Amino acid sequence: GFCLVRHDRTAVPGYVGHYVAIHPGRKLALVGVKGTSTVEDLLTDCCGRAVPHELEGPFAPGGPNVIRCHEGILISARRLADDVRPLVEELFLPSGYKILLTGHSLGAGASALLGIFLRS
Repeated sequence: GFCLVRHDRTAVPGYVGHYVAIHPGRKLALVGVKGTSTVEDLLTDCCGRAVPHELEGPFAPGGPNVIRCHEGILISARRLADDVRPLVEELFLPSGYKILLTGHSLGAGASALLGIFLRS
């Protein structure tokens, strides 16, 4: 099985609870992001304006550097990226791990944007 590396239960608007686990035998790192389940998450969901976000580089070759995102999910995904990027870039990828991102509801949006941030 999987070994838990981090479990963040933060319940503040603009943050999403998540966990990071690894499966050493399969060289797989899993980031799971929880969906809307608290009033704080609901407040994040309510920040629904579409806002632009400039990527460090295009997600796909020849693609745009600017995307439009749900504001609350973007804020959450940026904070999630700040939290997990060091693990991904300094530990998992150099060690040959594949990264699997998953989430539900608010967490699905945040994990999808996290994937775009990590890839661009």
